[in-house]
Amino acid sequence: MKKMSLAILIALCTTSVFASTARLEALGESGNGSQWISDNRNVFVNPAHANMYADTITMEWGPSTTGAGKAEGGVFRTAGNFVYGVHLGQESATSNALRAATTGTNTEESNNLDLFIAGDAGVQWGARLSRTASENEAAATTGLDMKDQSAMRLALGVVSGAVEGWAKVGINNEVEFGNGTKFDGKSSIAVGGTYSMNDWSFYGSYGTLEAEFASVTTEITDIKVGAGHTHNLNDRAKMFCNVEYGMQDIKDSEESNYLGVDFALEYMAKSWLTVRGSVGQNLMASTEDNNGKAASDDSGTQVAAGASLVFGDLTIDGMLGDTAGDKLNANDFLSKVSMTYRF
Repeated sequence: MKKMSLAILIALCTTSVFASTARLEALGESGNGSQWISDNRNVFVNPAHANMYADTITMEWGPSTTGAGKAEGGVFRTAGNFVYGVHLGQESATSNALRAATTGTNTEESNNLDLFIAGDAGVQWGARLSRTASENEAAATTGLDMKDQSAMRLALGVVSGAVEGWAKVGINNEVEFGNGTKFDGKSSIAVGGTYSMNDWSFYGSYGTLEAEFASVTTEITDIKVGAGHTHNLNDRAKMFCNVEYGMQDIKDSEESNYLGVDFALEYMAKSWLTVRGSVGQNLMASTEDNNGKAASDDSGTQVAAGASLVFGDLTIDGMLGDTAGDKLNANDFLSKVSMTYRF
């Protein structure tokens, strides 16, 4: 039965060379975009990439192993000298994680709306305005039942030849609970860039977050630097290799570091079928609290696999795996499905 499930996956669930969350996660990247692998999800890293994926509509279904994980979709359309885009449901994984870590309860974003505008004036540029808001008047007046939440963010980006850069600013991020307590995301800013040379991409990012809950202020600093290499093995196979170092410092709490390596392969088995897979591991990872106590990372080796079916201008992407990401599970072979149509 498992063999039949795997066969159905390969036959039914598969993206094009660029197309979706399912493709990026199968290659070991975040479903919210990559700084070095070309994919239409990169509009959420650098909105200037909207110029490269104009006149497309994308839909995402199914749980995600590394991204926000809920249904979402959007459309990008050329109009005159500009590209306009509307996307529904793309939650900020960073915001959700910060809210959960600070409040200790589920305060995820919902009803997310992203508006894009991009153009090319010799240098490709783009901007994205993100908004989320929801309300629950029936929230309990005791405990941490979420009564309402809202957030707004602005992202700007440019691409000029081999160089690109982006910046994201949090305008507000608030959660009010039924018992009257509030989460206040006071400030957030992130900047990053990528430089491509031959088959290499060198990238980095820096971000800071500050939030307050129950009179306690949390300040977080994130730094990432990495290098990715894309190698065409032949006219059908492409290999991706990536090394990344990351550091996160939570003021007056703990500091964590990691050095990770990933390998991925994408193979066009037929003109209508592309299969892909990845394996990654932290070569070094540790967390140290204020008392100097350290803990080693035990996340193990992460694997993922997926495929794409191409029907002319329509591409269907699928991912094979489970929520742990450390094994392939044929009983959970539709862990992510995406569809992209170029018109």
